[in-house]
Amino acid sequence: MVAPPHTGEEALRAADLAAALREATARLTPLFEQGLAGAFRATPAGRLLEVNPAFARILGYEGPEDLRGLTAQELLVDAADYPALASQLASAREALCELRLRRRDGSPVWAMVRAQQRCGLGGEELVEGTLLDLTSLKEGEAGLVQAGRLAALAALAAGVAHEIRNPLNAISM
Repeated sequence: MVAPPHTGEEALRAADLAAALREATARLTPLFEQGLAGAFRATPAGRLLEVNPAFARILGYEGPEDLRGLTAQELLVDAADYPALASQLASAREALCELRLRRRDGSPVWAMVRAQQRCGLGGEELVEGTLLDLTSLKEGEAGLVQAGRLAALAALAAGVAHEIRNPLNAISM
């Protein structure tokens, strides 16, 4: 049997490619496993296939395996948000939106979600994306709004109190 030409060169190239793959995997795995942003891969119908530990932590789950198989609709506080997200993905192949998700204990969490529709290695359609927990920002924003309302109410009350204490000033002018 005659060996195909360049077998030695092909073997060296395959070894170089395998080494490059190991190096890239070692470099990129910590980004996926230890990052602060939740990362996910899902079917176009919204069924979760894979999530990273940050995704599980944001939603109050022990680990990624607890979320596999759940759907986006099950995680949304308002399931009516899903059709708009799916429509945006279908038309633009990507979406960026703020959503209220449900933690494992039922409490809501605000998240900024960025999702893209992609073709998987086997040719199947997938949705991949990231999410960031915005809950503390939203709570701080609500506190600022409330503080602004209280300040306006205090100014109004001070003005009314002044007019009650000094009723003749307006008449004497």
